[in-house]
Amino acid sequence: MKFKVTLLSLLFAIVSSQAQEQKFLVLAKFSDKELAKQMETEMVNQLKAEGYQAIITQGNIAAKDLENEEQFLQKITDLGITGLIAFINPETNNTYKKTPSINANVGTKPVKLGIFRVNLGGSVPIAGGTKTKKEIQLSAEFYNKKDAGPVFTKVLKATDSPDKRGIMKKFSESMIKALKKNKIIS
Repeated sequence: MKFKVTLLSLLFAIVSSQAQEQKFLVLAKFSDKELAKQMETEMVNQLKAEGYQAIITQGNIAAKDLENEEQFLQKITDLGITGLIAFINPETNNTYKKTPSINANVGTKPVKLGIFRVNLGGSVPIAGGTKTKKEIQLSAEFYNKKDAGPVFTKVLKATDSPDKRGIMKKFSESMIKALKKNKIIS
């Protein structure tokens, strides 16, 4: 029994050390630099909460390092990066959905206009109709040093809201969950 406990403790220590050895670089390629930095920071915070080492691209990778693939690979090797998580191409889409509507009818009365008799009245919408929903969608990709292309790609979607940090947190949590589910990270 003591052997099993020691073996389990050893296995746990190995798994824990493997999680600590993985170091990720987070890149958000957005036109809005401030929003990109917020996305990178949120993902790094989520990774650190899970026990991984992670850094943001802004401040660690210079623009000149991104110009040449060899320079970029050398830079991530120098930083000890084992994986890259990239968020790219954020888009906002509007979706329209018809919902049941309720109308209030105003009574009609016959009115004489010249030689014609017409009924005046109408209908006023109270609720329902067409609802518009704004949705943010972006592509999230995971790269490692062994493979030339992305190892994992996922399209992330969320309903737009003024709370951008909440949306970024949702995207980060969803990406970590997907990477774990696909056994890309432990």
